[in-house]
Amino acid sequence: MIQYSLQEVAWAIDAQIYGVTEGSIHEVSIDSRTVSNGHGVLFFALVGPRHNGHDFIEYLYRKGVRRFVISEIRAEFHDLPDASFLEVCNTLHALQQFATYHRQRFEFPIVAITGSNGKTIVKEWLHDALAPHMRVHHSPKSYNSQVGVALSLLGLLPEHQIGIYEAGISQRGEMERLQAMIRPTVGIFTNLGHAHQEGFASMEEKCREKLSLFKESKKLLLCRDQQIVFSEASATLAPLGVELISWSLQDPSATLFISIDSSNASAPQRLCFRAEYKGISFAGEFPGRDGASIENAAITLLALLEFGLTPAQATRNLSLLQALPMRLERRVGANGLALINDSYSNDLESLSVALDFLSQNAGQHQKALILSDIEQSGLPADALYSLVANKVQQHSINRFIGIGPTLSLQHERFANATFYANTDEFLAHFQQEALNGYATLIKGARSYQFERISKILELRRHRTVLEINLNALTTNLNYFRSLLPTSSKLLVLVKAWAYGCGAIEMAQFLEYQKVDYLGVAFADEGLALRKAGIALPILVLNPEPESFALLIENRLEPEIFSMAMADQFSKVASLAKCKGYPIHIKFDTGMHRVGFNEAQIQELADLLIATPALRVASVMTHLCVADEPAQDAFTIGQLDLFNRMANTLEGRLGYHPLRHALNSAGIERFDTKPYDMARLGIGLHGFSAAGCTQLTPIASLHSFIAQLRHLNPGDTVGYGRHGLISRPSVIATIPIGYADGYPRRLGQGVGKVEINGTLCPTIGNICMDTCMVDVSGVDAHEGDRVTLFGTKPTLLDLSAWLNTIPYEVLSTISRRIPRIYVES
Repeated sequence: MIQYSLQEVAWAIDAQIYGVTEGSIHEVSIDSRTVSNGHGVLFFALVGPRHNGHDFIEYLYRKGVRRFVISEIRAEFHDLPDASFLEVCNTLHALQQFATYHRQRFEFPIVAITGSNGKTIVKEWLHDALAPHMRVHHSPKSYNSQVGVALSLLGLLPEHQIGIYEAGISQRGEMERLQAMIRPTVGIFTNLGHAHQEGFASMEEKCREKLSLFKESKKLLLCRDQQIVFSEASATLAPLGVELISWSLQDPSATLFISIDSSNASAPQRLCFRAEYKGISFAGEFPGRDGASIENAAITLLALLEFGLTPAQATRNLSLLQALPMRLERRVGANGLALINDSYSNDLESLSVALDFLSQNAGQHQKALILSDIEQSGLPADALYSLVANKVQQHSINRFIGIGPTLSLQHERFANATFYANTDEFLAHFQQEALNGYATLIKGARSYQFERISKILELRRHRTVLEINLNALTTNLNYFRSLLPTSSKLLVLVKAWAYGCGAIEMAQFLEYQKVDYLGVAFADEGLALRKAGIALPILVLNPEPESFALLIENRLEPEIFSMAMADQFSKVASLAKCKGYPIHIKFDTGMHRVGFNEAQIQELADLLIATPALRVASVMTHLCVADEPAQDAFTIGQLDLFNRMANTLEGRLGYHPLRHALNSAGIERFDTKPYDMARLGIGLHGFSAAGCTQLTPIASLHSFIAQLRHLNPGDTVGYGRHGLISRPSVIATIPIGYADGYPRRLGQGVGKVEINGTLCPTIGNICMDTCMVDVSGVDAHEGDRVTLFGTKPTLLDLSAWLNTIPYEVLSTISRRIPRIYVES
């Protein structure tokens, strides 16, 4: 970003300066975890419902940060010599004020994109298609929130010629501040859907809120076929002088009228079209065939034409776009450590995001970066790679590998670095052992084909994968946190390999998200987390006597549920000379699985009082029907008994252990009884006991078509010849079977998979490593992606077909299926 003096920043955000009043800043941070080198950093201490940036100022000071925007003056700040404090009333508003001030420096076109879906893909496509013609700045990834927009705008430089930004909202009133920051000259409205509808009284109200982003714009690009959007824009924006420029598949009077031609495309996943634009006829190809891809490509095409590209230039650039996933992917490298793949784009903004993601996933390991030349940045090479080198240094990258002729010429800027002219040269000379011990980020422009590098660095190359959506994970976690008082702690269960989603990776994510406790079933699960560097307190639900010494050695905290167990663990803890070792007491209030009953409390209290080696960290119980409204009376009875037992034990002990009883269903349905801590399990994975639409399943299982076979009536498919063909059919073989966790019970048409938007039934029996599905009449090709569960069919669909619950399906997905962790 542009360098600012401290005095200018203070003026821009109406701040009072305390401490050192002179200095300059060239980087803004809101997250202490992403700061490696504090020189020139201005930290905004944002205050949220559960985290307060002021708590991390002393930590950041030790990392070299000296400039802070604060809304609280604390006594300990006086002990930080040569620091500067800019005091404001609200640090978030101050960050937005700074972004607004910075935005006002630029007169070139600023484009804002909003809508229910498609914002990120349209922004990325516009960036890629316009980059050969002008210097484009755009927001990284899905930075479209109150904070994300501010951070994006601060990256604007005088060298740019156009800026493109997303704006997302979820409730009334949010767009006002986004509009004030962005002040777009051109608007793009992708579509209107049902996302975040719970924050609005009607679709029309949500549409008007989104359209308010463009009240000062010169023009708005939108789809004429979306009646609510076009009608509301005509009523609210046109009278303000905003020119409405539309595309349509139905109305020839639209500025851009498109006719779809489903034949003769250059590739199976592409789609031909013909178009009329201001009296000019032309043809081209869209980079996708589904409705969403057509919608996104059409608005992108209209924008390219409006920004001055000729139809020939626009269609050529559009044809080069790919329907690539807008995400970071975490896989397991051949060295057993995190391998972050972000090879769909390469620019300064997304590099910062990817480096943060690497730091989040590296744990205690060293970090390596494989980076290609950054193409079409609009900056001189010296200025560009000076900024890149600073980011590499700030994120404490231990090993740098540069690929490309321009990067190679900048070699003196990078320490511990190796350079190659192109990807072929890297592949010819690189030895995998050079990255042993490194968590690695692969970040390259598409033209460098870095997918070739990721293939050789991955541990497993199985194309059948279980994808874990970290954005959905964050959303789900925040939803459950919102139901609890800010004082309540949260324990998240990662037992059974985190319900099949990968215990270490999930634990690292949860530690980064600052949950309070983790829960596992057995000592071995806790030990694996400790070996991976997880430092959070870990509760072991089913400790075995043979593991008691191991628990103490690795700071694992046992659940104690019987007098025999309490006696045994007290002896082990005393022998180890422990003092106040944390244990968790389980009460049986109706589950009748394990736990102390009410008659045993006095005996338990006697033992605990006589054993200074132990201290009760918490008391807990398990609700067995919290998800069944018809049995709420039983649940209330459990809670009443729990309170009585906890009061009795606490009265004898003379101190207050944490209390926790609510599971995922309990948090949603009994939030008036939050206690000191709650335990989150299946709810984190996106399943609601209260029918909440804010939750999103985090896991999706995907494979591909390995082979297509054309069969005739009378032919049979699979073992036992149970798949009888009654008509000419096309059968697809998919490399996943019951050994992978796709149960045999889903054979013979019970299960269905999604291929190119169509649900296709299984045929014949499920094999150990493969299954077959009927794709007759479906536009299917070998290599096409297959969804076993995800958006369609859902995990709930699969569970219903199996007459079971999502827990069982998820936790039995075989470990030979790679887990991929993705973040938009």
